[in-house]
Amino acid sequence: MAKLPENSRPPRRTSLRSPQLPTLGEDAVSLRHEVNPAIALNLLGELQQKVVDFQQELRGLVLKVQQIYAEGPVVNGWLESAQSMPSAPPADANSALFRHADVDDLMTYIQSLDPAQAAEPLCADPQYRLCMIDQMGKVQSRPCPPEQVPAVSIAIARHQKLHQITTRKQHLEQQLKALVSALTNINNQLGA
Repeated sequence: MAKLPENSRPPRRTSLRSPQLPTLGEDAVSLRHEVNPAIALNLLGELQQKVVDFQQELRGLVLKVQQIYAEGPVVNGWLESAQSMPSAPPADANSALFRHADVDDLMTYIQSLDPAQAAEPLCADPQYRLCMIDQMGKVQSRPCPPEQVPAVSIAIARHQKLHQITTRKQHLEQQLKALVSALTNINNQLGA
């Protein structure tokens, strides 16, 4: 039998055995990459607490609204002083002074016109107007007797408090609506 050259010989067959790899025990499995249901439960608990807080605050706001209406009338408007000037303001270049000047400048100007007239009070009994914005967005006003000014002022203050409460109530309702929408979407995705 002829000898084959060494590099042309077929490789020797050795027994097939698996390589030595480290064994993975239960301790070696990392839980970091697994889904943790406790996180979802914690988030649901936090959301539930927020909804309970929103519900309690909404109930409190509704009670405050009822209390405001029980206190008396509510007026959406403002009071303006309607003191009459002894004469109409001049129609010349100084008329801008009346629109943009401070009180001291105005008084100096009035005194320079007629010192005798400036010494007299403008009006012994100040007049007031109750002003409101109508449905068309126009300012409407009507006289308000001086003896009604305190009651009207309180009614205006009630409206301002009511406006703050209803603004907060609307904000809470929007947050609840967004939360319900998000939870509905999540529920629909999980159900599919």
